[in-house]
Amino acid sequence: MSFKEVNRPSIVGECNIQHFVIDENSRLFLKRIPRDNLAIIEQIKTEYIGTHFLTTGGSFRRRSPQEQASFTKQAASNNLRVLVPEYMDGEVAYYSFLEKAQTLDVFFRQPFLSPSVVVKQLFDDLRTAHSLNTIYGDRWYPNMLVTPDTGLIHIDFDIEISGPYAKEFELAQVIYYTVLSGKDQVVSPIRQYLSGSLWCDSKMVADFLHAKTVFFKNTQDGGIEDHIETVIGSVFQEDFNLEAAFVSKTNVVFGL
Repeated sequence: MSFKEVNRPSIVGECNIQHFVIDENSRLFLKRIPRDNLAIIEQIKTEYIGTHFLTTGGSFRRRSPQEQASFTKQAASNNLRVLVPEYMDGEVAYYSFLEKAQTLDVFFRQPFLSPSVVVKQLFDDLRTAHSLNTIYGDRWYPNMLVTPDTGLIHIDFDIEISGPYAKEFELAQVIYYTVLSGKDQVVSPIRQYLSGSLWCDSKMVADFLHAKTVFFKNTQDGGIEDHIETVIGSVFQEDFNLEAAFVSKTNVVFGL
């Protein structure tokens, strides 16, 4: 298969550079080339310590392009909502460009689908993935797309997470960034979907969520403490003392 670059600005990500190319049939693709970025790995490490994942036995690593391709192909074979590369050339991956797709945060600014429908797609998919022991890793709003035709699609699987509470951490990530993106539009649908139907350790999910609100407070990814506390209070054991749990966990982590 041959490709030709087109005159559109490249997309420079933290772990990849993506160039626009077309194939012999003039179909538009993203040519995804990995790049080294030690700074982002240190940034992720700092975040994952601050949000309790690494200090509760978790770990992370960067997947190779070949590992990402294999991962997404296996996920797609299980009907999970992932974007699979259409072609691999060594470490270079070619993905169909989804012209009408929007990242989760952009979608909720002017949703073209019902927010509750997208929330259901998101958590139905995550529940299925976790039941198959599939963990996406690094779930935040730029890595979750919404399209008019198919709804939710997961992209970007550079970071793998693992450990005894990897599923809980990923669920907390998805909740946090969905709330950050949709705020009042999504709190009620999330509560309705998750109440009484969690598939993992609720106290750990609540702790990760609370830790995230503290870690991101006063940043561009913060300011949703009330929204998150509303979700926690209605979904994750209402008698659970979040402040006490947060302090207790922090004391254990830092040997206080």
